[in-house]
Amino acid sequence: MLYRVLVLAAGLWLVCPTTAAGQIFRPERCGGHSKIPYDPASMSFGLTPEQAAERVRAWMQEPDLQLQVVGVATDRTDDYLQLNPWPAWEWELQYMLEGSDGKHYFVRIHPWVSVAYWDTSADTPSGTDPGLYLSDAQRQAVAEAFARARTPNLWGAPHMQEHYGRVMACYNGVRHPLRSTAASVHPETGALITCVMTDPGVPAISLSPAVSEPTARQMAIASLLQATDYTGVVTSDAGNRTQHLLVASDPLALVHRLAWSVPLAATRDNPPTQDGIWYEHDVYVDAHTGETFHIESYVGAESPTPKGRIHRRTGLAASLPLPLAMTVGDREVITAMPPLLIHGKPYLWAGWLRNALIRGDGTAVEYAAGQLTLARGGIKRIVPLKAEGPGNTPTGRDWTGGYVVGNRCYVPLETVRALVTMSVVYDTRSRTVRFGSHVSALRSSAR
Repeated sequence: MLYRVLVLAAGLWLVCPTTAAGQIFRPERCGGHSKIPYDPASMSFGLTPEQAAERVRAWMQEPDLQLQVVGVATDRTDDYLQLNPWPAWEWELQYMLEGSDGKHYFVRIHPWVSVAYWDTSADTPSGTDPGLYLSDAQRQAVAEAFARARTPNLWGAPHMQEHYGRVMACYNGVRHPLRSTAASVHPETGALITCVMTDPGVPAISLSPAVSEPTARQMAIASLLQATDYTGVVTSDAGNRTQHLLVASDPLALVHRLAWSVPLAATRDNPPTQDGIWYEHDVYVDAHTGETFHIESYVGAESPTPKGRIHRRTGLAASLPLPLAMTVGDREVITAMPPLLIHGKPYLWAGWLRNALIRGDGTAVEYAAGQLTLARGGIKRIVPLKAEGPGNTPTGRDWTGGYVVGNRCYVPLETVRALVTMSVVYDTRSRTVRFGSHVSALRSSAR
């Protein structure tokens, strides 16, 4: 085979907590967070409290800052918690620390760095008279002074400033939305209330696209038409929604991908007309492989009447691998490595079989001679592989092996079911791969 196969992402990180059996916690509201007390005797995470404290000290550039973990928090609110088990999935959890400076800090329990500052004394209600508010320029100066001092590598490199509250890094002109800093400033007092910094790290990928901008646009159009019941699609370059390159960093720290973000407007009118109702979407196309891996739909966001050629569904679109939604328990997993629908059947990236989220950790995954060998707990599966992608000849629904899409291996759900310790089903109606309940032992008694 002439292609290089990537079976696993580097450094998969297990963040599943362990707790004492039967431990019950009741979440408390804390600003925009819900938290429970931190109990070192019953809780263990992939990131230790000491490591979290070091992340704060490094960011704040205060090596002598004393910090104490006072809770484990989530951004989810009590309204949500009334209906769902607590806590949120582990990638949403944060240590809440109290500093000797009187401030609070939040550190996400995550492989890449995400640190937040919160000054509760500055977080006071603002008045109702906008005439008393500081100007945007004044508030921006406060936010910039704080952020520049703590993330000089972000501000020193090429960057984009979306508005006074958020700055995004660029690499050679390519946006990296998750490498950013954002701050909020009190409109009357000018005091800094919060600042959040995230850094998934420098992407170890080529920033030169192998897929051209026009080709990516055509792939995005075909994928959106195949994935939905839309009858027509038009390229949408409204406002700042222009086609551009970005680095897509997976929220689960699985991979970095160079992607074309293609803004499209779509309609369900039959036949599609320029005067109909059009809806906004962003379609992410891998700029190295041409694979569509994410479709962002802006529910209820109607587009101005688009101009240009209306693209309609064709037979070619039916052969494209399509990204599927993925849930674990009742939570949707937003990932740059989603399951794919290939010739009408769902497939999962083999790298997921090494991830604790779907209880596949411990699975041995080996690639050799055009096949994968998968083994876990005495169960062994050998999965033959065929190349799949735009322009390749379809192998048909009778194929029982896996596929190589771009440079990554995908295996059928039947194989996944045999290797993970939770249920796996494919919901054809919603095009979602659903993994059974995986809620940690931390539970809420909220009713």
